[in-house]
Amino acid sequence: MLVQDFRYALRLLRRSPGFTVLTVLILALGIGANTSIFSVVSAVFIKPLPFAEPDRLVLLWEDWTSTGGTSRVTVAPANYVDWKARSRSFQDMALFSGLAQYTLTGGGEPEQVAAMRATGNLFSVLRVTPILGRTFSPDDEGPEATPVAVIGQALWVHRFGSDPAIVGRDIVLDNVKHTVIGVVPSGFNYPNKDVEIYVPASFTPQELAERNNHALWVVARLEPGVTIAQAQAEMTSVAKRMADDYPETNANIGAAVAPLRAELARGADLLGDSDVRGALFVLLGAVAAVLLITCANVANLLLARGAARRKEMAVRQALGANRTRVLRQLLTESAVLAGLGLAGGIALAAASMGYLSRLIPGTLPNGTAPSLDLTVLGFTSAITLLTVLLFGMGPALAAARVDFSEAVKRSLGRGAGSGRTIAGNALVVGEIALTVVLLAAVGLLLRSYAGLLAVDPGFRSDHLLIAETLPSAKYGDAASRNAFYAAVLERTRALPGVS
Repeated sequence: MLVQDFRYALRLLRRSPGFTVLTVLILALGIGANTSIFSVVSAVFIKPLPFAEPDRLVLLWEDWTSTGGTSRVTVAPANYVDWKARSRSFQDMALFSGLAQYTLTGGGEPEQVAAMRATGNLFSVLRVTPILGRTFSPDDEGPEATPVAVIGQALWVHRFGSDPAIVGRDIVLDNVKHTVIGVVPSGFNYPNKDVEIYVPASFTPQELAERNNHALWVVARLEPGVTIAQAQAEMTSVAKRMADDYPETNANIGAAVAPLRAELARGADLLGDSDVRGALFVLLGAVAAVLLITCANVANLLLARGAARRKEMAVRQALGANRTRVLRQLLTESAVLAGLGLAGGIALAAASMGYLSRLIPGTLPNGTAPSLDLTVLGFTSAITLLTVLLFGMGPALAAARVDFSEAVKRSLGRGAGSGRTIAGNALVVGEIALTVVLLAAVGLLLRSYAGLLAVDPGFRSDHLLIAETLPSAKYGDAASRNAFYAAVLERTRALPGVS
């Protein structure tokens, strides 16, 4: 019977191409918008990080709330050394710096690449396995160690043509020769998507004793069975003892332990990205309202279609079909429409993935990019089922409660009423209310955007160009740099079209 209902529904929909196309397009927009935005939300908050046991990874911060500051302050090297020696809640912790720009030369045109300096145990803390070679070891650290580098897969592909012999090859970073010892997979871009090269942090004993330079990040892996709350309690105690031991530098400075996933999603205090969490949830709420409007629109279309099919439903019931049979047939038609809308919605969502990836905080690895994974497809399937129930159940119930004599009178033009039901009126009121709310929100956003565009920067920006120079160790002192810039300016001024 279900197969028969399905075939009959397809025949009916083929006979009404205008209704079918309009309904499927409306559903595709509603389902596609929800799928697209949820894929971003899933990438930011749900999809596992591309590390082993990511729930045990945390970031450690200095807590300056006692001095009127924030609870997310980067760490002084000496504090990291003490934290590592005095704490027992962590298997290990690693130290890394912010992004640095290196000029990569050799094997092609000079190229500026983003690099990160880290202690040799960073990859072991994160448990990242290279696709070629090895990662850092403690022997790679220190001022006397041979300069080495680990490169990302993207750089390996576009710069070195995926050369399998890259391990052991020398590259030049800021005129310093480094030996490539390994290649890490493309999904690993910690702590920022732009990182292409990792070099060991060669801290001198004097640097590791510094307590006034708060500019480094600390990532740690919890011991098995240790909760974040337990680790926080221990670190609070450690920070108090350090305040007693170093009152001149550590008075009123605490320690904060935060889950790595939440911190990368925040992005605000890590390498300068803005917090996108609020914007994502606003978008999710907006597309949910769009889905409700979609359901109301489609339900109204089905109510109108059901009113036109009253005689058909009455005849079917008069021939022996009970209301359950009619209801199932109508719900099957709704399910077919929803299935077609689902296919269109998934296609729309897949086409928008490249654009939506811009909404992902730069601090999240590439391995968490939005995609139509099982979580997103499960969400989409649930949305589709909900859509079927929302727009299909009401019209189907209304059509299944048809009185034969009343339907015949209406078909002959003798009955009263136009088929507009209380449910239909309620749907119209509901979608108008939701639309007004969304339009008001859009109006406020557009007004804010227009205000940002109208801000006077204090100069005319038309016909202005900006050029950047790649840093080079050849110009290590101020005098040589000034001479270089003077020559660049002089030659630029002489170019045709430059005023």
